[in-house]
Amino acid sequence: MPEARDTQAIVPGKESSSMLETLVLLAFCLLVGLIALAICAYLLFTGFLFTLDGLSVALISLTIGGIFMANVGWSAYKGELKQLLAQRRKKEES
Repeated sequence: MPEARDTQAIVPGKESSSMLETLVLLAFCLLVGLIALAICAYLLFTGFLFTLDGLSVALISLTIGGIFMANVGWSAYKGELKQLLAQRRKKEES
């Protein structure tokens, strides 16, 4: 009977691609969160916020923005974002 081995292969550059994927994900989450805030600001400045449709759009965009910004906030709270940026800077200096 063959021994059970770890099937996960070691791929050179895997850490780098994972770091890049995480940075792209966080940048995307930040962008969506800022767009949601911009939508709410637009509704406020145009006066459309005080209608039933405007309130619905504002609540939906704030919910979506809050979910995406929570991902960025959690990453910053856990130190993942700081660690990724430090690795990125160290790699660029080398």
